[in-house]
Amino acid sequence: MPKIDTSLQSIIYNYVMTHFLPANYPASVKQGYRQFASLSFCASIAGSASMVLSTQTLLLAVGVVGQGTSASIMAGALNWVLKDGIGQLGGVWFISFMGRSTSQFDVNPKYWRMVAAISLDTATLLELISPLVPANWVLLIASIANVGKNIGFLTASASRAVLHQAVAKTGNLGDVTAKAGAQSMAASLIGTSFGIGISPLLGDIPHFISGFMCLSLIHLICNYLSLKAVPLAHFNNSRLDMVLKNFIQKDGMVMSPVDVANKENFLPLPFNINNSNNHQQWLKLGSTVQMLGGPKVLKEILEKNKLTVCKPYILVQQEEIYHLVFTEGATGLQVVQGLYHAYWLHNQSSFSSNYNEYDLEATPKLSDNLVSKLQEKGWDLSLVAVEPKQAIRLRIVDNFNEKN
Repeated sequence: MPKIDTSLQSIIYNYVMTHFLPANYPASVKQGYRQFASLSFCASIAGSASMVLSTQTLLLAVGVVGQGTSASIMAGALNWVLKDGIGQLGGVWFISFMGRSTSQFDVNPKYWRMVAAISLDTATLLELISPLVPANWVLLIASIANVGKNIGFLTASASRAVLHQAVAKTGNLGDVTAKAGAQSMAASLIGTSFGIGISPLLGDIPHFISGFMCLSLIHLICNYLSLKAVPLAHFNNSRLDMVLKNFIQKDGMVMSPVDVANKENFLPLPFNINNSNNHQQWLKLGSTVQMLGGPKVLKEILEKNKLTVCKPYILVQQEEIYHLVFTEGATGLQVVQGLYHAYWLHNQSSFSSNYNEYDLEATPKLSDNLVSKLQEKGWDLSLVAVEPKQAIRLRIVDNFNEKN
């Protein structure tokens, strides 16, 4: 008997390894993959079960089921098609609108993955309450819900690519993505079966809503915890802010991507949409000519702050605000150095009430040390997305510094 159990266990293990996990797992994936995959699986189960409940109530609301005449069934089917079409148009509009804010999904994938989860749950709740609204409001409610679902699906798909890249090792992104698809389909099958199983037990709409609330809580918590497990190695505003503050305040200690993943905040709150941080109260990136005081003042600044290959930025202080502007060719590494320069000066001024004038030309000695430590910890300095979309950059033309 033990041999049979062992054999069966081995068969199940091999089946799971072959069909649901990347080849050569766990050596083929990075730290955090196991937690990310398992919690995402649980979240998908809860989400699929919720959608079973909402689909049943929506079918009743639009008249596809529960009606006695063929005319009412045809009208219900037409309503179903209309709400699907409106939802798809809404999803296309949202993605085209987000396309104007280039790289948002690449820069802040965790934030947008949570937006997707909340959007899907909100849409599901709207579908659940649709039988409770007046008949002439059903199509509107169903269409809004379907727009929310399409936004959720598209946003999840766009942000998921970056997350898979973060846990994949070089050369196996396709394998990780394919196995994630298999995991998602298996979770959907389990969730759908579970949703069908609990539907008769819930009975009426109020109990359906109560059941959904429990499933939604599981869905959101599992999504959040799964994202916490993924260490992103590129910098956005919040991650770089955290690393620079820690480096300055803790005598040169550099946080790793895993350390930052455990502490970063990516909940989709209004003030968090662009990963705003305290530095935005005292530091402006890519300031315009008007913000710097006009063309005449800019010319004086450029005469004092010589742009070079090693220092492709200007850093000036006006009252309590620092303005940091990079040249067009500044690399991600140089952006980090420029921001460290600003953070270092701001930290020095905050510790000394008499520290009113200081040499803005003096790049801190620890800058090179910071860069080498960042690279040792595994940070990717080729992508540093911290400047707002309205930020300007400077262009050097014929040995003169001019605004682009």
